[in-house]
Amino acid sequence: MTRMFAASALVLALAAPGFAQTPLTIAPISFGDALLEKSEEYGERELERLADDLDDALRDELAGVLGQGGYTLQATIIDARPNRPTQEQMFARPGLDMRSISIGGAEVTAIIVDASGQQIASYEYAWRTHSLRDVVGASVWYDANRTFRRFADQIADDIDAPSS
Repeated sequence: MTRMFAASALVLALAAPGFAQTPLTIAPISFGDALLEKSEEYGERELERLADDLDDALRDELAGVLGQGGYTLQATIIDARPNRPTQEQMFARPGLDMRSISIGGAEVTAIIVDASGQQIASYEYAWRTHSLRDVVGASVWYDANRTFRRFADQIADDIDAPSS
């Protein structure tokens, strides 16, 4: 299932002069309750890995607008499902094997705020594998990372869109 939303606040942001020219800082990635509830099952290290992967995807796509003193992007990983078992899952269930596969994906949100903390744009994106056939050969967080890249691309496209 694919979901992609851009809130109406985004329209206001794009209409504001200088949105794409204003430097953007990426705040530390946060986690939603659904993912935090799975932290013991997945392992704390895996949440850090997911945060690093989302941060990397955002920095790669937004490299041209990153800087200090402008807007701040606050991203949250609401939930994530691995394609393969995490180390913690394999330790907890000895019969589980790294070759085991499952439908993976992620749900992420972000807002962009100005220096006063006022929200000027918001984004949501969720994606998951549709079939186990698509998982063969995938790494632990393959589909979550695919979601992160698409999400970062969506934000970059919106920031680069010409003002009307």
